[in-house]
Amino acid sequence: TLFSSTLFRLEVETHKGNNGMGEHVLNFLDCVRTRKTPNASIEQGHLSTSLCHTGNIAYRLRANLEFDPEKQQFTGNDDANALLGRDYRSPYTPPEGLV
Repeated sequence: TLFSSTLFRLEVETHKGNNGMGEHVLNFLDCVRTRKTPNASIEQGHLSTSLCHTGNIAYRLRANLEFDPEKQQFTGNDDANALLGRDYRSPYTPPEGLV
């Protein structure tokens, strides 16, 4: 039983396995060596992780947020936008214009 309360009981079948990270790493390294296209594009990775990050930010701030996908920023919430990235530590800084 995954979750049980006085209101309902949820039965979930569990499966033993891995988290799939090894397959992603092997695919990436193979693509570096062979110049093949990876299983997932950078854009797919960005979109899937952005969904998780924006949800976590809304949860942390306990706020309903609106996200502008064109600007890659939250609309009208500086606290939320501050959580979209971190300060870089010299000398590990991105080239001008990327951030």
